[in-house]
Amino acid sequence: MSRWTPHLVLYVMLCGSGCHLTDSSLGTYETIEGNPHRDPQLAIRKNEHALRRLEHDDLIKAEELFHESLVADVTFAPAHNNLGHLYFLQGKYWLCLKTNSTRTAPSYISG
Repeated sequence: MSRWTPHLVLYVMLCGSGCHLTDSSLGTYETIEGNPHRDPQLAIRKNEHALRRLEHDDLIKAEELFHESLVADVTFAPAHNNLGHLYFLQGKYWLCLKTNSTRTAPSYISG
């Protein structure tokens, strides 16, 4: 069995039940336009700060910091994954799927 099978089964079950999982009125996830002057170190610091906020259940501040991490470096994949994880925790399954995140735990990276 593929590691994706449980996610696919859940997605099909929820969509089939009319849960509005794919209702785009629930929000949109759009990648921030890439900055030609990326700052990977700032992205790492913002991501780590967001993870600390997440550990303290400060979901609003964590989301803000994950977005700031992506502004610093839109190519920083852990921030995308962690934002998807946060959306999952908040029950924003549509946005979680839009981030293509299937992680059940945040991505930690040391700078």
